[in-house]
Formats: sequence, C-alpha cells, structure tokens
Amino acid sequence: MKRTVLGCIVGTFFLRCGTSAEGVMLGLLLAHIATTVAPIPATIVGLLGTSFYIAELLGAPIFGALTDRLGARRFLLLSPFFAGLASLMMAGIFFGVIHGVLSLPLAIAAFFGVRVFQGLSTAASAPSSLSYLSSETADATQQRGLAMGFFEIATIAGMASGFVAGGQFWTYFYGRGFIPLLVIFTIAGLVFWRFTEDRPLAVHEPGLRRYLGLLQNRLLLRFAPAWLAANAVLGAWFTHSVFQMAHGTPDDGQLLTGGFSGSALGFYFAGFALTFALGIAVWGWLLGRVPKLTVMLVAIGGLFLSCLAFYGLNHSQADDVREIVFWLALLGVGIFLESGFTPAALTFLADIADANATERGVVMGLYSVFLGVGQLLGAALAGPFADLYRIDGLILFSAILGCIALGALLMLREAVAVGVPQKAGPASPRS
Repeated sequence: MKRTVLGCIVGTFFLRCGTSAEGVMLGLLLAHIATTVAPIPATIVGLLGTSFYIAELLGAPIFGALTDRLGARRFLLLSPFFAGLASLMMAGIFFGVIHGVLSLPLAIAAFFGVRVFQGLSTAASAPSSLSYLSSETADATQQRGLAMGFFEIATIAGMASGFVAGGQFWTYFYGRGFIPLLVIFTIAGLVFWRFTEDRPLAVHEPGLRRYLGLLQNRLLLRFAPAWLAANAVLGAWFTHSVFQMAHGTPDDGQLLTGGFSGSALGFYFAGFALTFALGIAVWGWLLGRVPKLTVMLVAIGGLFLSCLAFYGLNHSQADDVREIVFWLALLGVGIFLESGFTPAALTFLADIADANATERGVVMGLYSVFLGVGQLLGAALAGPFADLYRIDGLILFSAILGCIALGALLMLREAVAVGVPQKAGPASPRS
C-alpha cells in the first residue's frame, strides 16, 4: 500500500479518536449540567445534534468542490483545526458553568457553536480524505476495496479509542479532559502534513451545477433513501444514547437507561466499535467477491437483528447474567453483519468517481451529504421517540428506518437487474 494512502489512513485514525472522545465528553457534560444545574430535554440534545449535521451538510459540498480545485491536503489539515477549536470552547463552557459565569441559556447557545465547529471538521475531512484515497487507488482497483476497508477500520478504531479516552478523560480529569484532546488533533494534523501530497485538478463548471448533474444519476437516486436511512440510525444513537444512558436514575422497566458512568460507557461503545471494525475488515476483503448490493442487504438484516437484541437486552433482569450474555452475543452478530453497509456504499461511490476523475471531491462529497442529511434527520426525529420511550424509543425508530432502507435497496436491485438507463451523470457502477 502506498505511503500516501497509509498517511491518510493513520491521520484519519487520530482525527476520529479525538472527535469521538469529544462527542462522548459532550454527552457527559450535558448530562452533568442536566443533573447539577437544570434539566435538559432530549429534544434540545437532538437539536444540538442537528446543528452538527447542518454544518456538515452545508460544508461538505463546498469543501468537496474546493478539494477538486485546490487539492485535498489543505482540507485534511483544516479538519483537526476546527475540532481543536470545539475542544477549547467546551473547556470554556465547563469552567464558565462551574464558576457561575455562564447561565444555562448561554451555555446551550455556546454548545450550538461547538457543534457547528465539529460539523465543519467532519465536512472538511470526509470529502477530502475519500477523494484522496479514490485518486490514489485509481490505477489499482483491486486494492480499492482494501483501502476503503482500512479507511473504515481506522475510522472505527479511532472512534473506539476515542470512546475509551473520552470516558477516562472525564472520569479522571473532569472538565480539564478537553485540553488533552488538543494533543490528539495536533498529531492528526502533523501526520496529514508529513505523509500526504497535493494533487489539484482543473475544474471549470461551478460546484453546484456539478452536484446537480451527478444527482441525475438514476441509480444514485434509488440508492439515496437507503443510505439516508442507514445514516439516520447512526445519527439517532450517536446523539441520544450517551445522554439516555448517563442521565438520571435507571428506569425500572429498561436496563439501559440512566446510571452509567463515563468509563463504563466508553468501554461499552469501544466494544461496539471494535466489533464493527472487525466486520468491516471481513466485508472489505469480501467486497471483490460478493456483489455490493448483496452486502448492503445483509447489513440491513443485521440492523433488524441488532434491534431485536437491543430490545431483549434492555428488558433483561440486571442479575440474569445468562440472559444478558445471550442478547449481547446476538447483538455482536447483528453489529458484525450491519458493518458491511458503509464499505459497500463507499465502493459504490468510488466506482462513480472513476467515471468523473476530475470531480472526485464532488462525487465523494456526496458521502458527506448523505451522511449529514441522514444523521441530521436521525438526531432531530429521534428526540421525541427518546423523550417518550427512552432506549425503547431509539430501538423503535431504528426499526422503522431499517424498513425504509430495505425497501429502497430492493428497488435498487430491481433497477440494476433490468438495466435502468441513466438520464445524466457517470456510467452505472458495477453492482
């Protein structure tokens, strides 16, 4: 594998480690304020998540188009800078609330600013890194699935490390734990600066026109609802799960609500992330042998299995170890299966990018568009479900989204089977 590809992947690991730790600590800080200062409704938590995804959604197309004009490297460097600013702001909010300098309304307003910077960080990194990897593997298509798989493994492994680090930073350093995150973001920036190279491409059409042209790809239009639904599931759980599991006292009818410490949550989410990464490694190896649509359909089946396992776990008795182990094992199988969706979807987009070599940033920017819109909807729409039913509400919401994704993928498979022509845009990717 090329040194430049490895540099992008390693830098992504450190970046995702820092941003996931940031996310865990944000949830714990919100729970701390809700417990010690004043209640914070889950709907407000959902709106904070929405502000993140709006910033990502609006920023990704712009950064994607600029990547084609100016090269990916400078935007890879910009991402840890934005994330570092968010960490400094969260440290300021913590000390401001603790010392009575910030009222709750002002703190909530500042949290929206934090989420905007975090969204811009993701918006800058996703299209630039994926465009870079797509370009670097253009002449080695057999390695593309492997490179995309390693990219996702670095992403998930970084998230897992960040989940643990965020919980530990909060447990042992409290609000001061935001400061060490700056070291992680500095390392990410140094890796991007040292091991990546600029390869700007000449582009003449305005960015918006290019995006509109790509969205006329009829297979891409059929695929979009499935990816939006899958990302909405992630948005719902990433935004609401930490708050629901850490805030308040445990619900007598739901094992997973309230009472979890930051350290415990960090290790639980790390276990999820590592299982997800293992699945991605296996699916990345299988992608050259199994059709992408088949992988995505299996992944949706894994989502339904995960919903069943979460419901069983959430309604287990705390002292029934055998039952808890059973549901955890079933949940692990479900997570393993659903992990194939993202590398299959990325390979789908990379095939489209091959037909638009001068517009890789725009094409791969669609990844962030789908990610941002899906997670925005998930974070916002899951709020009432979580307010009404807590963890059960998130499970129900996920099952509904799974049905939407399944229907869209079945329609896409039918369209591919009958050879649906495209009105505009690049050639159809191989299914």
